Amino acid sequence: MIIEYWPNKQGIKLNHSTVKLFQKTQKKILNNQNILNKTTYYQYNDLLNSIYKKKLFIIILKEFQKLILDIIELNLNKKNLKKLSVNILEDFINKIYKSFLLTIQTNEKNITKNYRINLDNDLLLMENLLIYLIFGSSCIDNDIFIFNSFYTPYQHVQILFENFTIQLSNLVIYKVCKTFTSVSELIKFLKQYTIYNSQYISYRAMTLFFNRINWQNLIKSYIYIPQLIYSAKYEILIFNNQGIINKYIYALRLKSFKNLSQIKNIILILLELKDICLPKIEKILITIIKYII
Repeated sequence: MIIEYWPNKQGIKLNHSTVKLFQKTQKKILNNQNILNKTTYYQYNDLLNSIYKKKLFIIILKEFQKLILDIIELNLNKKNLKKLSVNILEDFINKIYKSFLLTIQTNEKNITKNYRINLDNDLLLMENLLIYLIFGSSCIDNDIFIFNSFYTPYQHVQILFENFTIQLSNLVIYKVCKTFTSVSELIKFLKQYTIYNSQYISYRAMTLFFNRINWQNLIKSYIYIPQLIYSAKYEILIFNNQGIINKYIYALRLKSFKNLSQIKNIILILLELKDICLPKIEKILITIIKYII
């Protein structure tokens, strides 16, 4: 099997690959009948039915195309792009949020308040994705991923692109949810514009959903993500023929590791000690049991 590599510099080849990436992803979304969540955890876009989930993904793709063209027009260099990445992301999410509300024929003024979300650039890997799409693979630092940046597989960029699209959809729906002061108001909104997933339309189901997703995010933040950082991994979300699945990619995360809070470091050490000690304890117990028997 011949490996297709992502272009390593600006030019016609890079432009062609970027257009191809957008077309390929859009085709994946449109050809997927239900786009079901096939991961083992809850996602905010689960609240949408398949029709509006697809619409949100397409909005993200269209707005992302515009964003890339705007950045190219501004003639930003890699350094400035990195510096502005969080601001770019904030503006981008707000644009998608407004476009999505217009798609469901509602006005942003009908929403009680505008909620500002805390952004995790690591979650979206946006900075690296923009560098790939605008400057080519040669501008990616060689010490981030496990391969030489000049020989970046096309599939790697595709994975980052799909992950960005899915994670962003979750952030947009999270923002929509947070603009309502109560669960009953959110249910009323979802029902009014028939954008809801019928699985989560009762007050009980919606409350359970938020309780579970809050616990899930807490566990992820303090246990799961520190373990991924320590193992030099990212969990990413991609499309397949059944819906949305999760995979893992290797990447050096030294900056993220240095930024871990003290409590997260302590939890990480305890988990590592557990992994070291438990097998030895089990071995001792088995030996004792054998001796007794």
